[in-house]
Amino acid sequence: GKDKGKGKGKGNGEPAVYVGGLSYDTTTEDLKYHFESFGEITYARVMTDRESGRSRGCGKVAFAREEDRDTAISQLDQSELDGRTISVRAFT
Repeated sequence: GKDKGKGKGKGNGEPAVYVGGLSYDTTTEDLKYHFESFGEITYARVMTDRESGRSRGCGKVAFAREEDRDTAISQLDQSELDGRTISVRAFT
């Protein structure tokens, strides 16, 4: 059934967004800062290349509440971050 707020499992069912089009200069801190005005963030990470450690230009941000995630998607999709237009969509 739908047990709200009990799941401790990492990554399953937490309301998260996938962020694409990031500048290679954008750090995890930058990403978190860009999103945290919309609600409590439980996870934020810029994806990096395993070999070089360089940013891959995308990231993931997870929110404590689904409605905050939905607001962030509607407000931040096609917004500008570090001079780049980013895309924000539900992380599936």
